[in-house]
Amino acid sequence: MFLTNITYHKFYRALLVIVVIVFCTLGQSSFAQNKEALLYPQISEIQPNPVVGSSERQWIRIIGNHFTFKSTVALYLGERVFSIPPERIKLISSTELAIYINVSTKPSLWRVQVNNGGRNATPFSFSVIAPNSESEESQSKLESKQIPEIAEVSEQDENALQKAEKKKEIELLDKKEKEIREEIEQAKAIIQESKKEAAQAATEKAITVQEVEKKSQIASAAKVQAETLHNIEKEALVDNGIKSRVQELIEKVRTFEQAAIDGTSRLIAVQAKEEAAKEKVAASESKIEKLNAELIQLKKIKADQLTLAEKLMNTLWIIVISFIIWLIKKIIVRRFESPEIEEEEIQEGSSRLRTLALFLSWFGTLLIIIVALYLILDTFGINMAPILASLGFLALSLSLGGQHLVRDILHGTVILIEGQYNINDVIRVEGIIADGFSGRVENINLRRTQLRDIRGSAIYIPNGDIRTVTNFTKNYGRIVVDIGVPFKENTDRVMEIMEEVMKEMRQGPKYEKLVKNFEMLGIESLKKEEIIIRCRFKTVAGKQWSVAREYRRRLKSRFDKFSIELS
Repeated sequence: MFLTNITYHKFYRALLVIVVIVFCTLGQSSFAQNKEALLYPQISEIQPNPVVGSSERQWIRIIGNHFTFKSTVALYLGERVFSIPPERIKLISSTELAIYINVSTKPSLWRVQVNNGGRNATPFSFSVIAPNSESEESQSKLESKQIPEIAEVSEQDENALQKAEKKKEIELLDKKEKEIREEIEQAKAIIQESKKEAAQAATEKAITVQEVEKKSQIASAAKVQAETLHNIEKEALVDNGIKSRVQELIEKVRTFEQAAIDGTSRLIAVQAKEEAAKEKVAASESKIEKLNAELIQLKKIKADQLTLAEKLMNTLWIIVISFIIWLIKKIIVRRFESPEIEEEEIQEGSSRLRTLALFLSWFGTLLIIIVALYLILDTFGINMAPILASLGFLALSLSLGGQHLVRDILHGTVILIEGQYNINDVIRVEGIIADGFSGRVENINLRRTQLRDIRGSAIYIPNGDIRTVTNFTKNYGRIVVDIGVPFKENTDRVMEIMEEVMKEMRQGPKYEKLVKNFEMLGIESLKKEEIIIRCRFKTVAGKQWSVAREYRRRLKSRFDKFSIELS
């Protein structure tokens, strides 16, 4: 089996959480309401209406939906209640009942209510009018004594009629739900458009205000100049040039004052346009609220069309389908789940792909659980708004009480998005941890990173504790090799042999693709008894250590062949 017991236990725990939430949310009242297989009856019309009064009983038809052999009828006249005996109730079809009653000859207002095993229809009112003459009353009596044609309907046929009516009703409800959703989308589009109009009006308003203020200031300045020159003209003899200047300033004042008045008028129009756009937004938002409330009510009515057995069957199907989808998802990502991958299979990009696959697997499981829970609650006609509000409160509680968990998830998200390290990368982690940890990455999720060190120990590090990451296998590998030889050895000959050994390695089929570049750096240091010669090479990511081991082995054999000592 490719699915381990641990994997099954995880899914079963998640499944148990779904079941517990559903049944806790439903409560005992929800099951009590669905005990009966009968539907809520509905009354749409009374025939005739008004009813011509009579001193004798007469047949009255009740038009509506979901009538059965078990339906009972009650009449209300003010505070008085009259229960109709079963022998005076005739089922014509699931949409029509006939009752044989006496409503007397006095003008009055009656109400009728149909009951299906504890499920009551909304009372429907009809009026009774007094007959105009004895002949009219006699005709009314004659017509009312004619028993309506009653179809011969067996209980089996009645069940078939109920199913057909239920199917038709559900189709109508689905159509209505689709129409409401379309209206909601249209209202949202209107809101977006109105917000754009309001923003444009606000921009135009700001520009207009600036223009009005600027022209008002110019008009005020010109007015002050004109008054000054006019005072000078009164006190002393002035030439015609000053007089003409005064007239020009007066005209300028009038022009800008008129422009300011026009700008104010335009500003009022822009403000009116902005207010109209805001009102349209408010009206559309109010419409959306009403449509959402209507949609919630519609879902409840749709849920009421189903019996408890049907709801439980739908719930079972949702769980089964969710499990199948989860199983398919598990099969798809199975090849990425095992950390025991041969080193030869590691390629550039494969680790990143495996990391993302494991993250998407975890996220997919969470998404499947959320969608399944939503569909189950929707089957029972439960409004999701209070539940979402509860989840919001829960999230707030977690943010206060589970700060470390939130911190781990946020850091994990950043790590996965940035791709700081992937599955099979060799890293060293430092930060809050005192000494830090090194190892190969086996698993990453939003909460923690799992390493496997050289001794085979599994190390689990919360992502929130990670501050600095050294990735030894990011994109490529690089390693430095130091070779120590005694002072008596010919260093040029040693470096020549080192280059020859690497050249031979790169000519082989195995190391040709692994070694990307080789550099002879030369003498690194001189000590009392030895000379350190350094070289370095670039390899495929994660291969630097194995290449360095093979290089040292071959170098030792070549030095032995030429009797070169190592310090």
